[in-house]
Amino acid sequence: MRLKIGGMALENGVLFQTAEHWSAAVRQTDGTIAVAGGAKGLSLAARSEVESIPLLRGPLRLVEGMVALAQAKRALPQAKLPLQSPAVLGTMALSTVALTSLRGRRGKVTPALALGQELAAVALSLAPAVVALRGSNLAAYHGAEHKSIAAYEQSVGSDPTAAADAAAAAREHERCGSNLVGPLLALNAVGSAAVRASARGPLPGANAAVGLLSLMGAFELVRWAAKHPGARVTRWLLAPGELLQRRLTTREPSAEQLAVAQTALARLLDLEQGGGESAAGRVDALSLVAP
Repeated sequence: MRLKIGGMALENGVLFQTAEHWSAAVRQTDGTIAVAGGAKGLSLAARSEVESIPLLRGPLRLVEGMVALAQAKRALPQAKLPLQSPAVLGTMALSTVALTSLRGRRGKVTPALALGQELAAVALSLAPAVVALRGSNLAAYHGAEHKSIAAYEQSVGSDPTAAADAAAAAREHERCGSNLVGPLLALNAVGSAAVRASARGPLPGANAAVGLLSLMGAFELVRWAAKHPGARVTRWLLAPGELLQRRLTTREPSAEQLAVAQTALARLLDLEQGGGESAAGRVDALSLVAP
């Protein structure tokens, strides 16, 4: 049975996860690859009652992914997370302050001004991601993550971790989180404009509520699109995410970067087949000599 594998790029490696397990591999400064994996501390995707709750299942999956990321960081302290970068943290802080100021302005807002404000908000929202992806290996490891998953999903009776297969695979993937960006920003823009138009001043918590509802709605739209790949609406929904993957969020990985992703994938598949530690919260780690 083919597993549904998700992933996340690190600045020096890749994290993979299924409903029950996670694995991560990073390239160390001495050239070796450190890999770890284990059972997930929080496994919501495997529970049918969670998957059957519209709107809530999206944020819950994000929480599950963050828990897996924390497990990986604990097992591999050398893993470099995007949020560890001072430049990214600084950009996030400035972006948050600017967004708060932009959306907290009082007074009558014309349609033209509202549109301009939302376009500015979109740019501010994307700024931290742009800073994280520029001048780092994050985009290349993101590409390696996608290629490895694609090679696994396309493999039939062959080695799903074959480097040659992964190198030839596309670096864009239909389940990438980048596909949430278009629907998320569109819903957020509409919601924020509605809040400003319906109230004389900013309501307490209104922007946070709009943001959360937009995330929930975006997840449901992308989930629907994945089940209707041939629909015209699907092409419209996924077009911004596909463009982002091609132009910004992924880059062609080197053979060394792809090897890191393949190492993480091999460990995940081994865990799914019953190899290694399986108790929740327990991990095993080892270092492999770089190829």
